[in-house]
Amino acid sequence: MAKQHQQQVHLNVYVPREQFTHDIQESFDHERKADELERLGKHNLAVREYQKSLELEERCLGKHHPVVEEFRHKLEIPQDGPASWKRTAHRHSAELLTESFQHEREGDILHKLGFDEKAKHEYDRALNIETHVVGKHHPMVIALKEKMILERIK
Repeated sequence: MAKQHQQQVHLNVYVPREQFTHDIQESFDHERKADELERLGKHNLAVREYQKSLELEERCLGKHHPVVEEFRHKLEIPQDGPASWKRTAHRHSAELLTESFQHEREGDILHKLGFDEKAKHEYDRALNIETHVVGKHHPMVIALKEKMILERIK
């Protein structure tokens, strides 16, 4: 029951696809910057960058989305001393979403050129990735499916 409630909470978040794409990429950029700052020993600056990354993901996916919760769990800030950040497993999810958006853009281009079968292949690849990362009921996945219907790509 709690899991179902948790799923409903993160499904209420809706960010337009273009904004979602931008924010997830920006989140990923902040995380990479934070990793580099951490490597250079600049812990306080790294903490700020990780927090910016987390805030963007919460805005896109919701505070209770499993990807966000996993990220939050991986970010361990001890009370004393400098922050020690674990490598985040969610990085893979961000990379997958970036790949998904590339497939969708490729599908858009192919569709405009009249190659609907190839466009469908790219959209399907994007849908498979997004469904795996955010779930089949996420507004982002539904929006891509609706886009395919409106453009008559079957």
